[in-house]
Amino acid sequence: MLIENLMASGMFVPAIKGQGTEEQQKKWLLLAYKFQIIGCYAQTELGHGSNVQGLENNCYI
Repeated sequence: MLIENLMASGMFVPAIKGQGTEEQQKKWLLLAYKFQIIGCYAQTELGHGSNVQGLENNCYI
């Protein structure tokens, strides 16, 4: 659970705070802080450039 918490507080929440509209922040930040929603943070990686359709990911549960 530690990794999930770090990802949420270290990447997902800052993405909402830095890029979300005021309305989005009001809707999602409190839920994210309380871990009541599952967040996702994505960016292009080396080897993929800006090809969003070619973006690869993994999900570990």
